[in-house]
Amino acid sequence: MKMRTAASAIAVILSCLRLAHAEPKPINCPQDIYWLDKMARTDMVEMNLGNFAQTKAKETSVRTYGTTIIADLSRNLNELLELAQAKGINFPYEPNAEQKIFLNYFENSHSADWGYDYMKFAAENHEHIFSETNREVLLGCDEDVRRYAVKMLPLLKAHLNSAEDILVELNHP
Repeated sequence: MKMRTAASAIAVILSCLRLAHAEPKPINCPQDIYWLDKMARTDMVEMNLGNFAQTKAKETSVRTYGTTIIADLSRNLNELLELAQAKGINFPYEPNAEQKIFLNYFENSHSADWGYDYMKFAAENHEHIFSETNREVLLGCDEDVRRYAVKMLPLLKAHLNSAEDILVELNHP
């Protein structure tokens, strides 16, 4: 009897281990795929812009914002890409055509208002991506992706608030 109980317990444990190490189900939800792709590409753009801010912005607050963006989003991008790969999704590791236009503009701009222009773009972009992330929380299909979206909301809101505060500080007409 003890042998049967032990054998049953071992069988249950092995079954649980197999489930824990089973291949994840691929995502078939267009909303999740769209959001993961948008987040990955947006993070790449934001990190590039943060790098540009280090050399192009004359305002300390703008350079500091760029440094924060690089640090926060490099961690988050790695986590996002791991999640996407675990779900069987592989993205092109580059911004889309429209995003490349923005990157080109900011990289080549010699405007005296570069810092203001960047912060205005950052605020508008974070407002948009915050809205898209809320949409993912409400409409996403995959629980892991939705959980990641929920986790991202406070950080996105903090970035948005910082960008808006810096815009006020810059007091541009």
